[in-house]
Amino acid sequence: MTRPTPEPVDTSKLAELALATMERAKFPMLATIDGDQPRVRPVSPVLTQGFMVYIANLRMYAKTAQIATNPRVELCYLDADHHQVRITAEAEVLDDRDLLEQIWESQPLLRSYLGSIDNPQLIIYRCTPLQVRYMREWAMEYFDVSQLARLKTTDEQIEAALLEVLDDISPPDYGITDPFDINLMFVRTAGVLRLALEKLGCIADPSHEIAIANSGRETPDVSRVYLTLQKLVHAGRTLGRGDWQTLAGPRYTECRKGVEK
Repeated sequence: MTRPTPEPVDTSKLAELALATMERAKFPMLATIDGDQPRVRPVSPVLTQGFMVYIANLRMYAKTAQIATNPRVELCYLDADHHQVRITAEAEVLDDRDLLEQIWESQPLLRSYLGSIDNPQLIIYRCTPLQVRYMREWAMEYFDVSQLARLKTTDEQIEAALLEVLDDISPPDYGITDPFDINLMFVRTAGVLRLALEKLGCIADPSHEIAIANSGRETPDVSRVYLTLQKLVHAGRTLGRGDWQTLAGPRYTECRKGVEK
């Protein structure tokens, strides 16, 4: 039998290829460790943000104790063309109420089965990627999408990046000083998040809902950065130099017209 010749892989598009494979495969296998015995099962993610994968679980399931003992897990996606993505990750219980509610509202089956978001059986795991590998069918070679081992971004690093951004931005010149003023909320927060993600070595994808690591560092999901920004502002953090017009571009002018009417 003639050995198949795999299609060449454009390494500049590894993240795009891996994400497309995940989208087609939909349901990955999740591997955990039970003492000295590996365990694996199919799972249905309730939310995927780039390579950050969120998984629903019932507290009574065996993997609850397994992950509590050893949070290192692996997710493997295999699509119909036998392309595969393997995500080595660290699982943690999600405690972000806003994100939990977003997931809850998007999952009718979860609501039907559990009845309430406060059901004590409900656990949502956030699987933070440490390494992402991609293989095309028959290639017999993994490509490291992350290029370098991903380092978990700490809350302190997120706060430091946000403070750098805020130090270079001043309020608009027409008297509105609250960065969360409803009229310019989208412009300001989106701009600040984008700049902070860049400082963390990440780039935002076109939908502005996820970010993809650009420098080997684990990508913090946007909600973590946004909530940190909220805490800083509510704690009385003031803005420094710069201007919102530079930050927001044409969108600033549109929103300003709406405010001045």
